Amino acid sequence: FIMGKMKTKSILACAVLASVLAGGFGMGLSRAEAADFTYKITDKDSKTVKEGTWNGQSDLKMNELGDGTGITLEVWGEGATSNSNIFGYYDSVTINGKTIIFNSGKVSEIRGGVSNYGDSSDNIVNINGGEVSGKVVGGNVLRGNGNTNNNVVNINHGNVDMVFGGDSPSGTANDNSVKIINGSVGSVRGGKSGPGNVSGNRVEISGGTVSGNIYGGESSFGNV
Repeated sequence: FIMGKMKTKSILACAVLASVLAGGFGMGLSRAEAADFTYKITDKDSKTVKEGTWNGQSDLKMNELGDGTGITLEVWGEGATSNSNIFGYYDSVTINGKTIIFNSGKVSEIRGGVSNYGDSSDNIVNINGGEVSGKVVGGNVLRGNGNTNNNVVNINHGNVDMVFGGDSPSGTANDNSVKIINGSVGSVRGGKSGPGNVSGNRVEISGGTVSGNIYGGESSFGNV
């Protein structure tokens, strides 16, 4: 039955054309399915308050997702790659008590709490896998005399270029810690400040590899 065969071929051609117009030849997943990260926000009681996807084309900030001490942002990105960053919170005020858990994928930087002029303390970043091509920072102050105290970074698996427990340009960086259990890390600093004092910072290494310098605390002019 030639007519039947022609009908089958016609249907197949239409299906292929529809696939091409949709962005492929029907082989594999679409860009969004293949490249997007997923995230989940939980509150201090571990209750999920928001879930979604992130395409990695701009920075992922907890500002737009949830606020409050005890908020946790968890991210998965198996097979996903982004040149953007993940921030637990980014603002000009004091940033305390944020947690980021990064499980898979590749991003540029991850910072638990980022403040322009205020303090950034008691933040946590857990790296459970994936790759971070730049910095991982528990608590970060970008400008002014804000302090970065009691921040924690745990490297459980994955590859990271640089790790800072706490990093401030002028304020104190006290009692921050970095723990490396597994994975591959470039350089490590428990706490870092420009002219500010740095004390009580710790770097604990029980596994994995560190290819660069290791500093418990580092300051250009302050006490260490």
